[in-house]
Amino acid sequence: PEDLIEYDFDKSPTMQIPSDWNTQDEKLFFYEGTVWFYKQFRVQSSELRGSNRSLLYFGAVNYDSHVYVNGQHVDHHSGGFTPFNYDVTDLLKEGNNNVIVKVDNKRHAEDVPTQIFDWWNYGGITRDVKLVKVPAVYLEDYNLQLLKADAKAKNREISFSAKLNKAEACQQVTVFSPELKIEKTFTTDADGKVAGIVTPSLRKGKGEAFSLWSPENPKLYQVKISVGVNTIEDNIGFRTIETRDKQILLNGQP
Repeated sequence: PEDLIEYDFDKSPTMQIPSDWNTQDEKLFFYEGTVWFYKQFRVQSSELRGSNRSLLYFGAVNYDSHVYVNGQHVDHHSGGFTPFNYDVTDLLKEGNNNVIVKVDNKRHAEDVPTQIFDWWNYGGITRDVKLVKVPAVYLEDYNLQLLKADAKAKNREISFSAKLNKAEACQQVTVFSPELKIEKTFTTDADGKVAGIVTPSLRKGKGEAFSLWSPENPKLYQVKISVGVNTIEDNIGFRTIETRDKQILLNGQP
């Protein structure tokens, strides 16, 4: 336990990514602890020109991760079921580059899931890793959330918010959904943010009523959000979750 071990990545075994380490190496089948991952990749000089930004995207890493690019610590992420990404534009160089990820799946009492749970504690980089090119100004985060869920309501109100990657005012952000008949443009404030209400143009009784998401009817609506020429497409279901005494209610029903 007191020995200092230096990893030699060039001589280390390889592992398919995305995957868990439990099923790829029998020695790691029950393993809970740290594994270091290393990947080398090349960047052309043409990719470093211009104003575009480069994001290093992880679909999921279980559970706790530290990311390094070309020897520089980029950031830390905790949580095995959410995607995350980092702007690594200034860390890339022409020619060979490398990314190292320290992954730790040890359980802790303060984490979710906690130390006692009823499914397998997989470890590893369990979803895709991508190097993504985006414009200098791009949509960093957005949210669409149902405000009204009364079954008798003819109209539904949906709150919309979005945030750019930098504080830049007077940028046009458009939210568009053909099926919901929504198309509305917002203008960012000094912080590069927008917020407001959008209302689907649907009416009860005309064969185009707004559908709430449920297991029996998992309805998703196509949504496009644009900033300049940059567009993000998503499929979103709208529902409400609340509690009443000891019951959990989905769309008002137990």
